[in-house]
Amino acid sequence: MLDRFLQDLRFGLSQIWRKPGFAMLSVFALALGIGAASSIYSVVSAVLLHPLPFGDAERLVTLWALDRKHGDQPVEISLNAFRQWRKQNQIFDDIAVYTSVNLDFAFTGNGEPQQVEGVTATDNFFSVMGVKPVLGRTFTGPQDIVISNRLWKTRYGGDPTIIGRGVLLSDEKATISGVMGPDFDYPKDADVWAPLLGDGGLEKNPDIRVLAGIARMKPDIDVRKARAEMNVIADRVERAFPLQNHGLGVLVTPLTEALFGKAKPALLLMLGAVLLVLVIACANVGNLLLARATGRQRELAVRAALGATRARLIQQLLTDSLILAILGGAAGLLVAQFGVAALKSLAAADLPRIQDVHIDAGVVAFAALLTLATVLIAGLVPALEASRFTGFDALKESGTKASASRSRKGMRNALVIGEIAIAFVVLSGAGLLVRSFSRLQSIDPGFRAANVLTFRVTFGTAKYAKQEPRRVFYQALLDRLRSLPGVESAGAILLRPLSGTVGWDNAFTVEGQSVADQALNPAANYEAISPDYFRTMRIPLLAGRDVALTDTAEAPGALMVNESTAKRYWPGQQAVGKRLKLGGPNNKNPWLTVVGVVKDVRYREWESARVDLYIPFYQRSQHRSDFVVKTAVDPLTLVSAVRSAVYALDKDQPLSSITTVDTLVSRTLARPRFNMLVFSWFAAVAVLLGVIGIYGVLAYSVAQQSHEIGIRMALGSSPGRILRQMLAEGLRLAVTGTALGIVLSLATTRLMSALLFTISAHDPWTFATVSIGVLAVCVLACVVPAVRAADVDPMRALQQE
Repeated sequence: MLDRFLQDLRFGLSQIWRKPGFAMLSVFALALGIGAASSIYSVVSAVLLHPLPFGDAERLVTLWALDRKHGDQPVEISLNAFRQWRKQNQIFDDIAVYTSVNLDFAFTGNGEPQQVEGVTATDNFFSVMGVKPVLGRTFTGPQDIVISNRLWKTRYGGDPTIIGRGVLLSDEKATISGVMGPDFDYPKDADVWAPLLGDGGLEKNPDIRVLAGIARMKPDIDVRKARAEMNVIADRVERAFPLQNHGLGVLVTPLTEALFGKAKPALLLMLGAVLLVLVIACANVGNLLLARATGRQRELAVRAALGATRARLIQQLLTDSLILAILGGAAGLLVAQFGVAALKSLAAADLPRIQDVHIDAGVVAFAALLTLATVLIAGLVPALEASRFTGFDALKESGTKASASRSRKGMRNALVIGEIAIAFVVLSGAGLLVRSFSRLQSIDPGFRAANVLTFRVTFGTAKYAKQEPRRVFYQALLDRLRSLPGVESAGAILLRPLSGTVGWDNAFTVEGQSVADQALNPAANYEAISPDYFRTMRIPLLAGRDVALTDTAEAPGALMVNESTAKRYWPGQQAVGKRLKLGGPNNKNPWLTVVGVVKDVRYREWESARVDLYIPFYQRSQHRSDFVVKTAVDPLTLVSAVRSAVYALDKDQPLSSITTVDTLVSRTLARPRFNMLVFSWFAAVAVLLGVIGIYGVLAYSVAQQSHEIGIRMALGSSPGRILRQMLAEGLRLAVTGTALGIVLSLATTRLMSALLFTISAHDPWTFATVSIGVLAVCVLACVVPAVRAADVDPMRALQQE
């Protein structure tokens, strides 16, 4: 058996050596398919298939409160609700909570001031996650903190004696008790974990909703049971504490789903699309093998006449396919190396574990499996067809210029139709993503991003504990920024647009609202702003005035609202002069008078306009602020000057998140851009392979029918008629493949609905455009073979035959 295989291998290599063009075309098609599939699989493997660095990660779920009054929106958890959930549930081993957004901590007093992100969490946080520090222990006291492996290496150079070292964390004394492992990154980008109840702030305000939850289900509990029981508990908590928990349920989500979000379906769809591209490549190679088998019919007939069994002929033909597949697989791994580099450069920075993507043993094994699969997909059908005739039938079928049998021609045509149909599916998916991305790009965010530098300042709890020192610092810094060369204006806001941070949601009451009406109000986006913020971001003022230096703590309470809020609560009236207050109708917060109305701004990715309330930060100066600086030069050239301006006011005050607003917009578009570009690349490869397929079939058909064409032209048929006939033959294949592709696309593109923005998965404009494009490309692919058929010299064709 081995001897026969080696004999077939030598013969197959000699065939490739004699006709390298055929082998190169086959290897090219397989390399594209296998390389593209291996590239995407490397991302899927690293992001989705590798186990999460948590103990029994499949038992972990995230917990949020669920606002049933406003469309089942997830909202933060209060400390009191957490304690009730923990006390009453029978389905979790334990529940932990942590601050729902990453906080800014200042490391000072030990080297250059550094702003880092982190969270405060309950002391059982790490045990619930099922992780332990690689150095030291988790926090057990109010001053203990745990730091990330990343911070340990970058700030402390991986010093193993770091445990027990005292630091200043936002002006408060703290002790490093532990260092986490390099794989632990939860919540994402957190570098510090501190005790949640260390300062007693939440103990004084236990009903404030600022927490997110993580829970470990018991071994015999699944997510459905967890959701059912937690909703029962939520109902009991609502009845017991109706004022604080009115309309609140519980959202239970598997941690893997919470971590990967839309990345998982997008990556799986990409893997499906690239496997379709591989199928097209296999169909192409299968078509080439069928054509080659027709040319080898005499050789196969002689072998059969000399006693070779059909099984022996199939073995020899499959060995030829195996050689091509191995060469294609090896070339595919080289293509995958470039593909992985391209995917990492294109992918959104927040795609989990994207930097861990590389060609490893698992990817090589996947490529090897694809290589073996291509042998069966591309080689088996041609082998079975070529070995179908034996003995006298085979000799009768063979001839130096005999036309291909109807069955083989029909099979080749069927493969081309399948290629076009699959290419249409991939191309329509890419078309939908292009349309969706175009819609996303065309959205007016409400501001102008060009030439705006932005950074964040977060104060500690001691030096700037009161509002007055914060006001003084903010105003002094803005004055310094405005005096820098190249600066046109500067302003500040609590949370800048598209910063990736969840805003501060506040309840509010419009003057004249009843308790029932107020309960229907959505949570408002609360922002504290400085004068000139709107001018710096070029947000149009529609009515009234901007906040001013005169809006001090001693002045009457003022605020500005966005256009949608003005229209919603004061339709047909002037919003300027109207009043509202933060909180419910019965609280004692002061009434604030609307002094101006501005255009709607999209603060959280590309969500619809919300209720935006802008308060002068001289009246409510917060512990943090995002500064924006409009420049007449490249904004990044001012980074050093901005740092100097901050340190001149306070040498221990760090700043963070220095970037441009253009970059914030680009980051927001990163994932849809990644999806669009990858699908478009696959679509281009699919169309290229489809064009090669239809070109190959027609070119081979012309070569096989040259004698017949010569006779018809000798009998008076015109070159124009021959040209039209060949074009019609190719167009029939294209139309049939396109029609089949439309049917398949209607059935499959609905899987992309979650990735699309404001367009339907069955968008008729996309389908029409793709149909016209596919038909046009196919017609172009038919032109060269058709012209070649029309140029056949009748006398030469008859003489050669």
